[in-house]
Amino acid sequence: MNSAFGYFCSALDMGLELTPATPGIFAICIEVVSNAWNFSPNSHRKFRAKGGPEEMYGAIPDKLARENVLKDLFLLHSLRNKTGSHFSLHIERERIELTNELRDWMVRRGCSKNFAEISFVPDRLLEDLQRSGHSIYKTALTVARRGFFIALDAVELFHVAEHDMQA
Repeated sequence: MNSAFGYFCSALDMGLELTPATPGIFAICIEVVSNAWNFSPNSHRKFRAKGGPEEMYGAIPDKLARENVLKDLFLLHSLRNKTGSHFSLHIERERIELTNELRDWMVRRGCSKNFAEISFVPDRLLEDLQRSGHSIYKTALTVARRGFFIALDAVELFHVAEHDMQA
């Protein structure tokens, strides 16, 4: 759990200036938290693995909130892979996929579908990520914070992050 908190603090320290790398650090933090939650010191479970973050966030009692957090979790995973560790934004298919995920994320946050379509365009995706960096950062921070609440068995503290899930 110490290393998860270290990643969390590192992402906070990186701040908005290094978006979209910062949500990737939050994603790593979430992976580490879920491994601590699952208490498997000798094995590392990744995002889609059994016992990974998807299973951990399944502990959220409210079905709609759980579904939205899982979608945000997958967005962070995709951001981490496409803008960080695998940097695949030079591949058109990957850019389009991430663009669609970001558009869905905006609609979940209450924006209209038309606004989401003009806000993220595959040909200018890096600029769009920078422009929306505050909201992406806020989403990553909230999902990571909720991961700590689950790991600490303090789900009753979710109300602390209740308004963070709005646009």
